[in-house]
Amino acid sequence: MHPILFSIFGLNISSLGAFCVVALILGLFLFFKETHNEFNEDDIFDAFFLSIFSGLFGSRVFYVLMNWEKFAKEAWRIIFINATPGFNLYGGLIFGFLALYFFCRHKKISFPRFADAVSEGLVLAILLGKIGIFLDGGAVGCITNLPWGLPTIGYEGNRHPVPLYWAIYFLFSLIVLLKIKRQNPPIGSLFLAFLSFLGMGMTTLAFLKEEMIYWQRVPVEGLFGACLFSGSIILLYKRLGRQVKNDIRIVISKIKGQISKLGKIKNFLFEDVKIKFPPTILRNIEQFLKREEAKTKEELSRLSKEDPFNDTERLIDNAATDTEAKEQAGHQRIEAIKNELGKTLVRIRKALTKIKIGKYGMCENCGKMIDTERLAAIPTAVLCVDCQKKKEKSG
Repeated sequence: MHPILFSIFGLNISSLGAFCVVALILGLFLFFKETHNEFNEDDIFDAFFLSIFSGLFGSRVFYVLMNWEKFAKEAWRIIFINATPGFNLYGGLIFGFLALYFFCRHKKISFPRFADAVSEGLVLAILLGKIGIFLDGGAVGCITNLPWGLPTIGYEGNRHPVPLYWAIYFLFSLIVLLKIKRQNPPIGSLFLAFLSFLGMGMTTLAFLKEEMIYWQRVPVEGLFGACLFSGSIILLYKRLGRQVKNDIRIVISKIKGQISKLGKIKNFLFEDVKIKFPPTILRNIEQFLKREEAKTKEELSRLSKEDPFNDTERLIDNAATDTEAKEQAGHQRIEAIKNELGKTLVRIRKALTKIKIGKYGMCENCGKMIDTERLAAIPTAVLCVDCQKKKEKSG
């Protein structure tokens, strides 16, 4: 851990403080970028700083309430943060968004639009904040034997790096949010998607923390996260204008399609379908394929020996530039030929396997028998003429 990021003129700059400042600046930049073409600049800055200060107040209030034993006998510690530092992310989010909501209501501005605009910057800010907490050594995880477990000052054994998990999780969330944003979803969708990501993270990562508050043996954070995730997903579903009946029909249709495909595969693999080739013809085809297999192997071996890159003296020979270029070209040509021969060898072995299991001559696409004239010309063919034409047309 690195609680002190660097020192300048004798002043120590903490990792958490530095990352929080960067998060604040980037959050403001992204919020302004998203809103300056639609709203008044004064309203943008007023909304941002009102949400920030309300969030800081709310995060401190929640931290005090959830750690009341630290402040019960010395209430002055509530105000003097240096004496007992601590904030709670979820309290900050609740108070911050409540302040933004009432501000938008007072100014008659679209709250869902402002909430969408702040979501992208907020995810990035939380990501950076979690990295700062990780470097600071806060939010200790429970004991783990996993190889990425880290020692933490004041605690025994290696611990889950929970803040780092959060940072990685919010990086993934940011990527998904940006993809959703490109699709121009309905107003409010990005905000609801952010809440759903937050709820899912709270539900899963809460169980990895060392210190948790329980209710009926269930972590309060995980319970709240599950409710947040469920509620935001339902609201997002409605916001996107989806209908349950139509979605159920689509799902059923897709399931039926998959079952149909699985049935065809099952029939192809497991049904006792034997192609009635005369034994003498099959024997001749098998012998021919085995000869082709041996020839292909010999050709591959010969090409490997001719490859100039396999010459051990080449490594110590200081050849001229034109010689080096010729060797490179020769190597590339041989590799291309070997690649094609490798594909041919795979087709030959596949055909030999089909002869053994009684599937030789059956089209892999439609299941019908391949024309004998086609098999005579291309013994390794796996598609009938019609299916081959369809494949060539589709590209």
